[in-house]
Amino acid sequence: MPVTKKPSHPAKSRTGEDIQVPVLWSAVGGDGSPAFKRAYPDANRPGDIRTVWPMLWRLHEANYKINGGSAFDIGMWAWAPPPSPPSVPLLSKAIGQFQKVEQITAGREIYSGCIPPRSQTLVRLAELDDQLQTMARVWRAQTKNYMFRGFINRKGFEDRCGKLLKGPHGAARREHLYQFLGFMENDPEILDIRWMAYILATVYVEAWAEWAPIDERDKGGAHKDSYGETFKVRREAGGVHLTGERGRQFLGRKDGTSEELHGKFGTAAAAYAGDQGAPQVYFGRGYVQLTHWQNYLTAGAELGRGVDFVLNPDLVKEPAVSYRIMAASMRTGKAFANNQTFRKYLNDKTDYRNARRMVNGVDRADDIAALAKFFEDVLIHSATSFQPVG
Repeated sequence: MPVTKKPSHPAKSRTGEDIQVPVLWSAVGGDGSPAFKRAYPDANRPGDIRTVWPMLWRLHEANYKINGGSAFDIGMWAWAPPPSPPSVPLLSKAIGQFQKVEQITAGREIYSGCIPPRSQTLVRLAELDDQLQTMARVWRAQTKNYMFRGFINRKGFEDRCGKLLKGPHGAARREHLYQFLGFMENDPEILDIRWMAYILATVYVEAWAEWAPIDERDKGGAHKDSYGETFKVRREAGGVHLTGERGRQFLGRKDGTSEELHGKFGTAAAAYAGDQGAPQVYFGRGYVQLTHWQNYLTAGAELGRGVDFVLNPDLVKEPAVSYRIMAASMRTGKAFANNQTFRKYLNDKTDYRNARRMVNGVDRADDIAALAKFFEDVLIHSATSFQPVG
């Protein structure tokens, strides 16, 4: 049956405060319907111990980063972080070690890979997780530290910006957004919450609030004199050959460099008509509108894809590819970023307005700056991060 109201499971911590124990399917009669999965995105199956995997990992990360691992070693050092949980036997072993550390001895609280929703083990995990996340938020607010090394709580994120997901395509937007948050979580180079906030603000504006890679609306039609020109493209040894409608010809290399070719090619019309390459237009595509064939070439070199994006520009609309292009460009200043980088505008000071120069001058700079500040607040309250500085 569909879930219409999300119940809470309050419990008392050791010091008497109310805490919210994570809801497991078995606690609410989950039926696996789409409505239930939307209400409980972190649930797996009834009582599945893998639902507590992110909590265990956060405990592991906190002590590893803060206490050198001496206070809470549950044998997780070689494991990969969420969202991919370890095997049930390994996770059961880690929970057993947690119970030993916490001196939890009440009966068999773990059985057949399941954990009761009101067990001492789950209540204690929830209590510690609450404390750690509160500690992280307070610590960030006090030190103005924006270092990110953790995970984004999807429910906490959506609670604060759910209005951005409303509309006729709300379900698709949510799916796209969650995928995008996953890209940022798993990017080892994105370590600052402000970087994440600015990326989110930029994508929200550039991708028309869909959170998905898109095509420029008129596909370069209004820019025929620049990036909207059609080129015929063919592979050559070490790169690609491009011939434009206006007769200019170029060689693009796998390392991202290029040069204009000069010679007796006849008239522009004859040169273009005689080229056997496939016609391509390098209009804006992706989360951030990547334009100009030179930027497609540079992006391919940066991602180790050589001339792939010049030969087939639609490849840059693949979500994982589009994310990597955007994040790498904003970090390095290459491709579309005009030699501007995160570190220039988001360092010991925060200048969201001028950070827009990485993409498009100061076009809509104030709107995007306001959005970035909004997403910064959302992330501070929904991201878990336990990496001290210095």
